[in-house]
Amino acid sequence: MASVIRGSDNFDSGTVGSTTVGDVGTYALLAASSYGARVAGTTVSGSNLKYANAYSSGSGNGNHNVSPSGTWRVMGNTGYYSGTSTYTSTQVYQTTVCVRIS
Repeated sequence: MASVIRGSDNFDSGTVGSTTVGDVGTYALLAASSYGARVAGTTVSGSNLKYANAYSSGSGNGNHNVSPSGTWRVMGNTGYYSGTSTYTSTQVYQTTVCVRIS
């Protein structure tokens, strides 16, 4: 079925949010830089988060040293973990998607 544009459904590319990393309204895969569960809908200061990899092991922890600016809303749940991985001696981070709200 073909798409039909009606009224204000103009899909104007000028109304799309920013795609610049870290801007308000953007999403990021972030990891908690401190222990404790993160619950969907709660807010977290960027200083308590780090940019995350989808997978990391050993010294390949990517951008875990970089914290985003601003305040972020957690969009998924993470569990609570307070130790190191069974397979490596590196810290395990709880990772989820977040959206910057300010």
